[in-house]
Amino acid sequence: MKKILFLFSLTVLLFSCNSKTENHKINDKPIKIETPKYAKGFNIEYYENYKVLNIFNPWEKGNIQEKIYITSEKNLTFPKNNVVIITPIENIAISSCTHIEFINLLDSVNIIKGVCSPELIYNSTIQKLYKEKKITNLGDAFNINIELLLNLNPQGLMLSTYNKQDNNTKRLEQSGIQLLYNNEWTESTLLGRAEWIKYFGILLGKKEKADSIFNHIEANYLLAKKLAKSIPNKKSVMVGSNFKGTWYVPGGQSYMGQLLQDSGADYYYSNTSDTQSIPLNFETVLDKFHNADVWLNAPTSTIQELFEIDSRHKLFNSAIKGEVYAFLARTNSYGANDFWESGIAHPDLLLKDIIWALYPELLTEYIPTYILKLK
Repeated sequence: MKKILFLFSLTVLLFSCNSKTENHKINDKPIKIETPKYAKGFNIEYYENYKVLNIFNPWEKGNIQEKIYITSEKNLTFPKNNVVIITPIENIAISSCTHIEFINLLDSVNIIKGVCSPELIYNSTIQKLYKEKKITNLGDAFNINIELLLNLNPQGLMLSTYNKQDNNTKRLEQSGIQLLYNNEWTESTLLGRAEWIKYFGILLGKKEKADSIFNHIEANYLLAKKLAKSIPNKKSVMVGSNFKGTWYVPGGQSYMGQLLQDSGADYYYSNTSDTQSIPLNFETVLDKFHNADVWLNAPTSTIQELFEIDSRHKLFNSAIKGEVYAFLARTNSYGANDFWESGIAHPDLLLKDIIWALYPELLTEYIPTYILKLK
């Protein structure tokens, strides 16, 4: 009888201890919650032995899409069906080239073991590792090779969310690979997108370094914006090019629209509420922009090519004067363009590039990063 009572008491004690541990992990209130200054897509909860990255659903305002538990301690127990990252991360796969520069800025490119469409990647270290077969080609981002991914067995696959549900994401969820959702592209501001470096900093155990880098980017951006405001006479700009019969120009609240506004440009559609590109026919573009001082984001790298593509380009004042610029300064032989890759993490450099093109007298010693003048 004594033996039975002892075993019963021991069972109750063990159950009680385990319940306390599990409840502590699930219900314990955070010590601190950090909300980013510009980014709206995530926040960070701090606990005694771990952190939680809350990724918000871009299409369901206020709802959490995913919780990522981050710790350096391997013996902690977290709620089931959640992503758990043990830092430091040694093996990760990414689905978009826009993830690379954030990881590069944190000196962690070597943890990338799988990528999608490597031919579209500009980063020279990634290209080198891929040629050395140290990085796996996972195929197209919208149809990732599950078998190769499982063989790679990364600690996580970083994935951009492009809509509420899609078959590719469903397949990946069923594979058992931990998905790390990254929705920086849904941010409505340039600095909001760049602030996602803090998300990477938490994942990689380099939060202080990430904060320092972002603070530097923010300060540079705001300083350049302030400098552009000093211009008394704004130059008028036209943007983009004709694609299959339609000329797409940036909406006033789009990524490029914000850059134009902050650079001191006089842009016809700057006051629109559009967050995406505005489709126009050639006649409308000619009517609105034929006398523009500067043409930005042209489709070629030389004036001759510009006229060969369409002889009607000679109708624009900016083309005749040779004031045409393209974001083609950093491309490789495969056709990858770093403007789309690392530019997301460097809005300060993008802004300075445009200010340099419009008002070179403000940045006399500046060497542009992504933009070049057509000759």
